Amino acid sequence: MEPVNGCLVGPDDLPDSDDEYAVEDTQVLPPGVPTVPPELDVNHPPLSPSTNSHVEPVTEPSLHPIVDKLRQQLAEMGLDTRGRRQDLQRRLRNALKRAAVDERSGSRSPCSVKRRETDGEESPNWDDPWKEEGEDKRVVDGWGDEEEEEGDAELGERPEGAQPYDYYCVLDVEATCEEEADWDYPNEIIEWPVILIDGRTMEVVGEFHEFVRPVMQPQLSSFCVQLTGITQEVVDAASTFPVVLGNFERWLRKYSRYPFPNVLFICDGPWDIRDFVRKQCEKSILDRPPYLRRFVDLRRLYVDFYKRERANLCGMLHAFGMSFEGREHSGVDDARNISRIVLQMMKDGCMIRENTELKMSKRKVGRKGRVLFTKGSNQNEQWTRGMHITI
Repeated sequence: MEPVNGCLVGPDDLPDSDDEYAVEDTQVLPPGVPTVPPELDVNHPPLSPSTNSHVEPVTEPSLHPIVDKLRQQLAEMGLDTRGRRQDLQRRLRNALKRAAVDERSGSRSPCSVKRRETDGEESPNWDDPWKEEGEDKRVVDGWGDEEEEEGDAELGERPEGAQPYDYYCVLDVEATCEEEADWDYPNEIIEWPVILIDGRTMEVVGEFHEFVRPVMQPQLSSFCVQLTGITQEVVDAASTFPVVLGNFERWLRKYSRYPFPNVLFICDGPWDIRDFVRKQCEKSILDRPPYLRRFVDLRRLYVDFYKRERANLCGMLHAFGMSFEGREHSGVDDARNISRIVLQMMKDGCMIRENTELKMSKRKVGRKGRVLFTKGSNQNEQWTRGMHITI
C-alpha cells in the first residue's frame, strides 16, 4: 500500500481521475510490508512548494569531526592532509611551532600564535583541534575570565645578544622539615619567592614573595624555625598553597600569558621544582603547573658553562668574588643571591636554556587508598590539555 494524504489505501480505493493520483505511480505492496513516506524516500525526494524543485538532502554529520577539522586546517595552510589522526596532529603541531618561531621576533609567545600576516592578508584563524567544543580559553584558579593586562602588549624586537626567553623566574622555596628527616619526609612549602629577570635587558624587573600556610602538619618544628627564620605566627597568617599559587600566576600575567611559554624558571639545584613542588601539588590535589615541567638547574648550568667543579650557592658566589647577602635559607634572600649569579652568567655570554625536564605523572588511587603514578610523555597533547592530573 502507498500513503495518500497521510492514509493507507489499496488499489481499489484510488480515484479514477489521473489528475489527482496516477495509477502508474502507485505500487501495490503485499500485506505487512512497511511503506516509506515521500518525505523520507531518498529515490524520490519531495518537491519544494515554492520552487517546485527537489529539496537538497540534509548533510549527515561527520563521524570524525576532529579529523575533519585537522584536515581543514592543514588544507588552509597548504599542507598534506593525508594520514591518520596522530599524523595530522603532529603535522599541524609542527607547523604551528614553525610559525611560532617566526613570531618570536617580537613578544608573541608560541601558544598565542593564532593569525599570521602574509602578503598583506590575514590568514584563517587556526583553531585548536584539541580544545573541547564551546571552550573559549583556559580558566586557571578562577582568574581565566579576567582581561589580559600589559602581558598582551607587544614588546618590540629583541635586541642583539638577548636571552632565548623573554623572562626568567628565579625560584627558591622553603618547606617544612625535621632535623633527622630524609627525602621521604612529607614536606609542605611555606615560602614562595620569585625574582623576575628580563631576558632582553638582563635586569631584575619584579619580585613576588608570599608565605604559605601548611595544612597537613600546620605546626612548624623548632628545627624548621631556626633554619628558615620563619615563625609560626607568620605561616598561621598566610594563605594556603593553592591561593598563593593563584596569586603568583595572576602577578606573572602582567608580563606574559598563561601558561607563560616565554618564561623559564631557574633554581639552585633540582630539588625545589622536582621534589618540593611535586609533594605540595600532591597534598593540595593540584596539577603540576605546565610552566614547571622544564626548568634550569643552575648548578648544572654553572658546571657546563664554566667547566668547573660543582658548587653550592655560596661556592658559586665565592667564585665570582661575591659574598652572600642576607640570611641563608631565607627563601627570598636565597632567590636574590641566585639572581646575582644568573645576571653575572648572562654578562659572561651564557645563553640560558632549560637543562632539566620532568616527565609528567598521572595520579590514580589503588587499593587501600594508596596513590599510584603512571608516567606519560610530555609530547602527548592529551597530557598537556588538562585531561589528566599531573604531579
